[in-house]
Amino acid sequence: MAKFIIYTYQFSPLLTLFDTVEESTAAMERKNEIFEELFTDFKSLRITQGEGSAKRTYPLEGVNNKQFILFHIGDPKRVPLHKIVDGKFVDTSDTTSPHCMVLIDNRKDVQRIYIEKKMSAFRGKTDRIAKILQENFNVLLAEKHLRLDIGNEYREQVFWNYISMHAKEIQSIEFFIPYPNLPRVSEYVEEVLNEMQVDYNCSLNVRMNAPGNGRMSLPDQSDKRMRYFVTADARSGVPIKVKRYGERGFSECGKNVYQSMDLPDNVSQLKEDDFNSSQREATIAYLTNLLKEDARPAAQ
Repeated sequence: MAKFIIYTYQFSPLLTLFDTVEESTAAMERKNEIFEELFTDFKSLRITQGEGSAKRTYPLEGVNNKQFILFHIGDPKRVPLHKIVDGKFVDTSDTTSPHCMVLIDNRKDVQRIYIEKKMSAFRGKTDRIAKILQENFNVLLAEKHLRLDIGNEYREQVFWNYISMHAKEIQSIEFFIPYPNLPRVSEYVEEVLNEMQVDYNCSLNVRMNAPGNGRMSLPDQSDKRMRYFVTADARSGVPIKVKRYGERGFSECGKNVYQSMDLPDNVSQLKEDDFNSSQREATIAYLTNLLKEDARPAAQ
């Protein structure tokens, strides 16, 4: 079995000085289709990081089936080699490219990225891969009047456990409300807030502060009002900021807390031939069954 870390990606319209509201609105209506089009030709899709002599290129090899986009991303490295040539020691080097699998579930009601945690590639740092992908995707999506944010999903219980431990110390809590684009997230946000974000082309933050130098009186997780915000942020992979009495800064509940899923090794070996006319439906059914909602760790 291979271990994959679960991320969520969400879209929002990009409205610059040179964009119109009509263009960004139309882009949001086609967001998943536009995103899928980035992977039409993997050979021409360049994933890079850095500038000048520090610039690195990460090779891709994959298959695009619209619903599911699967690719390997390489982590090229120079490896020193020590040889004996004609009886003499010779120091040289070679390039290796350990790689890991990235699986994108591009269904509009899912929008998840599964990144294989593999110590030989990127030192097992899936956040680094997510950051590289987000930066490159946004360069390409900007031309289409869209932007994309990737966050690691975490369990809601992470927040509630923290609040329970510090119940008498909490002075401030700040929630981020994602732009409405993913039903399994936006259904937990009051409709008026969703409407404001669409009408004003903005994201919202909800910040609660205790009066003066006091502390907040917090409910338990049975309280629906706060639970809705917690669920929306946990499913979006957005940390919840909490300030405790006596602390100068905010703690971030959910940051560097991950949900993972073990997938069969043959998933990382899927090739374009598995999506041809005779195999396509069987392969899609196989992936859909693996990634169905009740098979994933529930966000609780």
